[in-house]
Amino acid sequence: VVPELLAGFDPQFLVTQHGTDTHFEDPLAHLAVSLDAQRAVQSACHDLAHTYAGGRWLALGGGGYAVTDVVPRAWTHLTAIAAHRPVEPLAAVPEEWRQQVYAETRQQAPYR
Repeated sequence: VVPELLAGFDPQFLVTQHGTDTHFEDPLAHLAVSLDAQRAVQSACHDLAHTYAGGRWLALGGGGYAVTDVVPRAWTHLTAIAAHRPVEPLAAVPEEWRQQVYAETRQQAPYR
């Protein structure tokens, strides 16, 4: 549906919102979306922007309450996709960042 709408609309740019409330680890929403599914949507939005809007894409963050686990990983993938430098899904989270998160929040950050 979306590609046909974009083709008919001929947008000058694409604005998308990428909250993480939908992730299965989000403590409020209780939906069942994985990080891989979120990455697939991010990548699809990137491709749509290049196909229909000359690559002009404003990707916005949004809600999400798993702030030491889901939010940073999802937004890292979003930023990497937008920069044409996707991150391997199983890449390890840098230990320095994990230590900083623990020092500031007393919560364990993910390993991947």
